[in-house]
Amino acid sequence: MAKAKYPHNSSRPSPQAVKKALAKGDMDALRLALSPRQRAFVEEYLIDFNATAAARRAGYADNTHIDKQAYILTHHEGVAALIAHEMRSREAKLTAADPDYVIKKITTIINKETARDADQLRGLELLAKILGMLKDRTEITGKDGEAIQVKQIEEDSVALVNLLDQLSKKKDVVLI
Repeated sequence: MAKAKYPHNSSRPSPQAVKKALAKGDMDALRLALSPRQRAFVEEYLIDFNATAAARRAGYADNTHIDKQAYILTHHEGVAALIAHEMRSREAKLTAADPDYVIKKITTIINKETARDADQLRGLELLAKILGMLKDRTEITGKDGEAIQVKQIEEDSVALVNLLDQLSKKKDVVLI
């Protein structure tokens, strides 16, 4: 039988500590209330969202019941709350980059004394795009690279109306 990666620790808080931490919304207390293996499961689960693999990597016994253990862990109220909290905090970190941050980072790279010319030119190009100084243009051509013929319907219809008007003024022409 394999030795557990995280042996049982009788000095850790009781399941009531999980309920108290959840009631207060204190995620640090909740983290302390969970066992080391449960905390490891949360971290491993956030990598690929595969509960069975996360349980295996967290040190739970790799036997035929690992999928059952993974199911139990994902439905444990403390573990589920910590997973949800970690996912929200990671999403917040992803959206924390604002335009000012990007511009500051680009200018930092441009102004470095050790920056290569290519890095500085690329940074300047990005700044110019952000500031709207450069416009992306696309050229569309017809067959064999020729210019596309565009019919101007409005001008043609005006010319047709003028022609009909002139013809209607002549006495020997009858318009049907």
